[in-house]
Amino acid sequence: MKTKGVIYTAGGDISFVKEAIFSAKTLKKHNPKLSTTLFTTFQGIKSKYFDQIIYHPPTMHPMKYKIVDMLSSPYDYTLYLDTDTMITDKIYEIFDFLLIYDIGFTHRVKAKWSSHPEFIDYIDFDTIQTGFVLFRKKPNVINFLKAWNDEMQKNPDDKIKSGLPTGDQATLNRLVKEKDIFNLYRINYFFLPNKVYNARPWLWEQAKKDGEWQQIKIFHAHNLNKNLYQKLQTLAIKTKHKLNKLHKQ
Repeated sequence: MKTKGVIYTAGGDISFVKEAIFSAKTLKKHNPKLSTTLFTTFQGIKSKYFDQIIYHPPTMHPMKYKIVDMLSSPYDYTLYLDTDTMITDKIYEIFDFLLIYDIGFTHRVKAKWSSHPEFIDYIDFDTIQTGFVLFRKKPNVINFLKAWNDEMQKNPDDKIKSGLPTGDQATLNRLVKEKDIFNLYRINYFFLPNKVYNARPWLWEQAKKDGEWQQIKIFHAHNLNKNLYQKLQTLAIKTKHKLNKLHKQ
């Protein structure tokens, strides 16, 4: 029987550990049979929401460890999640896709990017969002991850930042576009809907307008562990109440 589990990488700042613990807590609430593993640069971390915690010394940037940790996953079928996530429903079904495919992603939200991003569409077909990576352990996938890791290791740690060409997401997308890495390693890949399994803040309001809010299973944003989600739920309920009231008038 294939082992299935979710892995997290937390390093650089203790806040990422706190986020990972919260995410694992929400995961276990709805998916108690899924195993969880935390890779972290912080010693002495304990939490009942992780089945195992693996320590590695803080010798490289967390975005580099992210890919290294995927390569070190203890599971046959693995879901990597960024720490700033929250799971609100069962997600067992996604692992069934790995009976057919090698690896699964979601796309980035399409937006007009600025200090206050403006939603354009749910899907930016040109960009993979790497906060969600679902994969099976097999030779071609390992080689794919190694190639991503090798490219990421070329980036100086002090130059790595989300949103820049040095980030893990930009690095992967560059490999896809410039080196056709999926075909190179014969990767059978697929995409799941981000508005269900990797809902970034820039699609939230649109999801509410479209009646899709309740379909979201994985939220992805910082501060979810600080009751932001509960505040958003309250806001959505109040907004719906006001709209119903106006409609009756």
